[in-house]
Parts: sequence; C-alpha cells; structure tokens
Amino acid sequence: MTENNHTLLASLNDLTNEFAIPLPQLGMISVSGEQRNDYLHSQLTIDLKQFPNGISRPCAHCDAKGKAWSVMQVFRFGDSVLMSIAASALPTSLAELKKYGVFSKVDIADASTTFTQYVGRGKSIDEFVFTHFGSVPVEKGEVVESALGLVVRSPFIPDLLHLCLTDEGSAQWSQFLEKSGLASYSSDVYEAMAIQHGIPWITSENVGQFIPQMINLQALDAIDFKKGCYMGQEVIARTRYLGKNKRAAMIFRLEGSHLVNPADTIELQLGENWRKGGVVVRNASLRDETWVLAVVANDTELSATFRLSGTPQVTFSPQEIPYPIAEDSDKIVKR
Repeated sequence: MTENNHTLLASLNDLTNEFAIPLPQLGMISVSGEQRNDYLHSQLTIDLKQFPNGISRPCAHCDAKGKAWSVMQVFRFGDSVLMSIAASALPTSLAELKKYGVFSKVDIADASTTFTQYVGRGKSIDEFVFTHFGSVPVEKGEVVESALGLVVRSPFIPDLLHLCLTDEGSAQWSQFLEKSGLASYSSDVYEAMAIQHGIPWITSENVGQFIPQMINLQALDAIDFKKGCYMGQEVIARTRYLGKNKRAAMIFRLEGSHLVNPADTIELQLGENWRKGGVVVRNASLRDETWVLAVVANDTELSATFRLSGTPQVTFSPQEIPYPIAEDSDKIVKR
C-alpha cells in the first residue's frame, strides 16, 4: 500500500534498517537580524542568549497565560535562527512573532518553501550526509550545515537524522533516493515513531490549549526555568514550583487502523461508566495499528482502560513513557 508513492507500513515492527520519509506536515520559520537572539529569548521557553551553533533543541512558543501556540525544534543556520514547526500551527506562531517583532530589529519569515524536511536512517543516508555536508552529526541534537541546508541527529529517536534541505539540497536528495532504491515511507510512519517516543507537538486544533508541562516538555530539555522573562513564564514557573500541573501526555497503541484526529476526546473507564479521560495531541494510523499521544491525568496508571469516544468498541491502555515526567529538578533532563 502506498501514499503518493510512499509506503504506509502495517506496523512499526516492519521498519527496515534503512529508510527515508518526507515530512510535508512540517513548516519552518526563520528569524534573522541583529536582535534575533534577544527577541526570541523573550518569546520562547529556551535561552536563546546561551544557544550556540551546532545544536538543536525543542521549545514552546506560548501566550501570556502560558498556553502553547506551538512546539518547535530550534537550530541556527548561518545568521538566522530556524524553527521547525507543525505546518498547521505555523500561521499562529508566525503572526504572534511578527506582532511583537515590530519593536525589534528582526526579520521574521515563513521559510517553509525555502527548506524541505525529511528524516532518514541507515548507512547510505550517512554516506549522503558525509558527502554533501562534510561530516555526520553523532551526538543527540547535534547539527551540521552546508549550502545545501542542515542535518540534525534526532535528540529522541535513535539513529534518526532530520534533514532540512534547500532547493539544491532537495535536488541532490532526490537523485540519491532514485539511485539508492531506499525504502520510502509515508509521513504517517514518522508520526507513529514520534508518538512511540513520546514526542509532543501542537497542531491548529490544539493551539492555545496546553501549558508546556501538560505535554511533557519539561522532561525533554525544552524549558529553561532559570532564564529571564518570556511570554508565559509566570504561569510556567508557577506550575513547576507549586506543583500545580495535574496532566501529562501519554502514549497509546491501538490494534487496527482507526480514524483519530487532534483534539479528539478519549474516554476513561470508571467501573461500569465512562467519562472524558483525555485529549489527543498527536496521532498516526498505519495499516494494522494506530498510535495516539493524548493529554490525560498525570497519575494515570498503565492498567487504566480508555476508548475512543467515536469508536467505543475499541479499548486500549497507556504505554510506558520513555522518560521521567516528574517536575523534580533532579529528574529533568540537563544539557
């Protein structure tokens, strides 16, 4: 089975050792100008003043109430800061960045047509990157760049490279794929991989609904709690230090392929009754399995039973999160 000439797997268990996946679900925002670091420092949850070249980190872009407009993967490229973001959430974040950016010396642009994004894994992809970029990133979150774009070693999915390529880079990539005969999977396969590893994001359906801790960003090195003032800081800090967050994103794998959408409700079984138990933030349907990341109560047991509100005959339980989600300072990932 294929989608636009890309294979849709039956299950993540069927992943080959080497593959490539296009990511049309992602967009890109570029911020340049002499005050780019100071400006973004006041907008994002990570410290842009202490953010060097050669690394990538996730972060959130929030409103004044601490609710996330978007989740971004941030890296530097030349004299610009690039932010990879869900394409459907990009218009909101772009508009908000531009709204406040008029007071700073920055140039903020939608760079989605400048960079095409892919992920891939395998020896042949390493060879492509080495040939065109001079080296292959090794450490989690490490970035290499050239005139063709940049390549990031995924901080969370083992052995995966994230490529952000210019038009010339994409042309070289297309030639490489034609010659290599590499397996090419649909974007849903990457979404399933991301959910399997507990990686959250925000799409248009959930803009402004969750503070970062509700989607586990405190556990993914996506919040610098000691940095200076930024949008939503007061709420985010109070949530951490007063322990007021009662929700977390949890992973679910469902047997079979099911129609699930962001912002859908999942229901929790309580005895013979069911009540609203969570909200979907990320989803992927393969041929024989469906993956869901949903915000639920953070004390939910792995034995809890949930169902889709629109498909009540399908029940499922959460899986183990691959990282600690506690707010205790000694359990938060450190750089």
